[in-house]
Amino acid sequence: MEPRYPFSEMWRDVRADFRCCGGGAWAGSICTFLWSVAFQLLLAYRLARWLEGGRLRVLGLALRWLQYALSGSEISPRAVLGRGVHLPHPSGIVIGAGVVVEDDAWIFQQVTIGSHGRSGEDKDYPLIGKGARIYSGAKVIGGVRVGAGAVVGANSVVLNDVPDGATAVGMPARVVDS
Repeated sequence: MEPRYPFSEMWRDVRADFRCCGGGAWAGSICTFLWSVAFQLLLAYRLARWLEGGRLRVLGLALRWLQYALSGSEISPRAVLGRGVHLPHPSGIVIGAGVVVEDDAWIFQQVTIGSHGRSGEDKDYPLIGKGARIYSGAKVIGGVRVGAGAVVGANSVVLNDVPDGATAVGMPARVVDS
């Protein structure tokens, strides 16, 4: 069975995450590898995603546990995170199975991105556009799209699409700037 996430692509993503989290000069690289929880969370996700497609799924489960133990965060290996995704304060982040987060998005602490969770209905998952920023405590629920370069304010609950470049705030979130 061929993995759905080839090793070469995973390695390219890990290198991009490493640079994004501060790995550059040798001292920064050592500090990033040893102490950057954001990098370690993304590394555990990337490895679990790679393992999910093969026979070593049980190791993927161990990595999911490690994600949670390190940061209190859960990123499903079935979610798709692009390159350069940045998790500045990676505690309490939950990203569900069908979520797609495009390149260069920023996701802050206590953010939940996932399905609506209603039983008996098809599960729809959000798509987070390239360069979008989702601030602390925000919830993005259901089959919504947060556009490229859009901003979701802290503690907002997004239930409808947010256009490219727009800012959405509130419960439920409404667009206040586009």
